[in-house]
Amino acid sequence: MGTSVSRDATRTPDRETSPGWRELLENLYAQLEDARARELFLQRLRCEERQALQRLRRAGPPRPAVARPPSEPSPLHTQILEALASQPAGFTRVQIEASVGTTQPLGGVLDGLARRQHIKRLGKGVFALRDDASRTAEGGQRR
Repeated sequence: MGTSVSRDATRTPDRETSPGWRELLENLYAQLEDARARELFLQRLRCEERQALQRLRRAGPPRPAVARPPSEPSPLHTQILEALASQPAGFTRVQIEASVGTTQPLGGVLDGLARRQHIKRLGKGVFALRDDASRTAEGGQRR
């Protein structure tokens, strides 16, 4: 005959099989509770994200920025335009800084004025008043 299987080898986990079975079950129940809490948290998070997405969809696409009317030039811009108006051939950045009487570098300011077409660039570091900008230097409004 073959070997027989004893009843002790077929015990189920709900019966006491070793001294640490109770601690093992308590640990597994604790892990199960932690997993349930994580699942509940993730469900709440998913619900909040879904609501936020629905709010964004209802809002529609972002609106483009409204074009602002031209504002009054700053005092520094006015001084730069007046200095350039006094020299139609143009000034270098260093000459403009000396004429305005500032110690701060004006390269970024001059680049911005040229980019917005308030002044024109004659060459590297050389700027002049635009043909239609003389009215602004004299206090008139640009179109």
